[in-house]
Amino acid sequence: MGKYFIETRQLFGAKTSVANYDIVGNTILSIAKTKSEIPNKFVHRQIDDVPVVSSASKNWCKNFLDIYVKICEDLNMVLAPECPKNEKAFKCKTNGKVLGIIFDTEDLSWSLPKEKIAKTILILDSVLDKGTVDLEVMQELMVRLNDFGQLSYFPQGFKGPLNRILGKLQQNPICEFQLIEIAKKDLKI
Repeated sequence: MGKYFIETRQLFGAKTSVANYDIVGNTILSIAKTKSEIPNKFVHRQIDDVPVVSSASKNWCKNFLDIYVKICEDLNMVLAPECPKNEKAFKCKTNGKVLGIIFDTEDLSWSLPKEKIAKTILILDSVLDKGTVDLEVMQELMVRLNDFGQLSYFPQGFKGPLNRILGKLQQNPICEFQLIEIAKKDLKI
């Protein structure tokens, strides 16, 4: 028909959407890291979140931030407005919430938000009371345990029996499985 058609939006949930979206963000990040000369180990990224952690005695964080913001401005890319509670977008702070984890670099502490803790305890109690799990409940439980486990290595050693149950449920998604005694003990820890 002598015309060109261009798709300007990605389908939510399409396998290609994240990868296509990620190309631009990763390119901007790579340019900013290179120009700012910040060591790679201090810049992290989770799709469109870019947490940067560096020593307070160095100017790396501010330098990276200035370059990153300038590149985005030059490309006419709008960044999220700064959050006064330090829960989403914020710049060069010693405390806040990053990827769902509350941190404070001054007292070297971290924690999960109260609502995440409450939901984790609720599902733990529910599973222990019922004694059986289906695939959906087990997946939610393991997501919450993995979320907590990223903050502490200690609980990682208590997930083996739970992972085996999850594997069995994935093979038989319409079944419910009885928790074995060791799995119950591990959940109580």
